[in-house]
Amino acid sequence: MNELTSCVSNPRSCGGDGGCTGATAQLAFDYAAQKGGLSDIWMYPYLSGTKYSTEECKGTNGTVYLPKKASITGHVNVPKNDAAALMEAISKGPVAVSVDATDWWMYAGGVCAGPDISHAGR
Repeated sequence: MNELTSCVSNPRSCGGDGGCTGATAQLAFDYAAQKGGLSDIWMYPYLSGTKYSTEECKGTNGTVYLPKKASITGHVNVPKNDAAALMEAISKGPVAVSVDATDWWMYAGGVCAGPDISHAGR
């Protein structure tokens, strides 16, 4: 996942400004498909999220080859609130979801409901 925060730019600032401030699952999927996959986790070690900084993206200028450990050939967007389409997507592979996590800051328990999307999960 750290390769994604280091290498996926978010020029339209949809879901954040990229890096530790966020982006979208679609941008991450497009990056992985375009690059032929994601590198081994040791290439991008974890950096503390408290500093809001990411490691420099490696191998983007074509001079460094990074062996790929995971790949993707494409992705589809599932219509919002369509359980049947979601189950169909799950039957074919991994699914990423987006949720609004703004109200989770002081969350202690119970049902948390909000109208916006600000985070993604897998």
